[in-house]
Amino acid sequence: MGGIVLVSLGSLLVYSALSKTSPLGALKTILSGQKPAAIPDTPPAAPGGSSSGGGVPDGSGSSSPDVASAKAYARSRLGAYGWTDAEWPALEKLWTAESGWRSTAQNPTSTAYGIAQFLDSTWGNYGLKKTSDTAGQIDAGMVYIKARYITPTRAWAFWQAHHWY
Repeated sequence: MGGIVLVSLGSLLVYSALSKTSPLGALKTILSGQKPAAIPDTPPAAPGGSSSGGGVPDGSGSSSPDVASAKAYARSRLGAYGWTDAEWPALEKLWTAESGWRSTAQNPTSTAYGIAQFLDSTWGNYGLKKTSDTAGQIDAGMVYIKARYITPTRAWAFWQAHHWY
C-alpha cells in the first residue's frame, strides 16, 4: 500500500510541476473529475537564445555562454518547483558533477544523457519526453528531483554518498 501512495504522490508532483500548478491545485483538479489542462510538450526557451546545444568549459576556468545560460535558466526556475534560492548551490554542484551542465553529455558506459544524466528508462518512468533541448532537460531534471528527493539539497546529499542520484 505504501508503494502505491508513493507512486501516486510522485505522479501528482510530476503533474503539478509540468502543468505549472501547485500540488494542491493539481490534486483539486484530479479529485474534481475535471479534465486536466494539456501539458505543453515544449518548456519555455532558455534565456540567451540557445535552447539546443550545451556548452563545454573553455579551459580557462570559465564556462561557455551556453553553460552560463543553462545555469541562469535553472536558477530562474527554482521557484516553479517550490524551492528557494538556498537550493541553488546544491543543484549547481549536482549537475556540474553529473554533466558539467552540457546538454549533450553522454555517459560512455550507460544510456545516461544530458545535463541531469537521465537514463533512457528515467525519461519514461517519470512521463518525460527525452530531449536535447537545454531548457527541457533542466525542467525534466527538476521534475525528477522534486518527485524523488523533494529538494536539490537532498539529491546532492544522496549523490555525495553514492555518486549517482
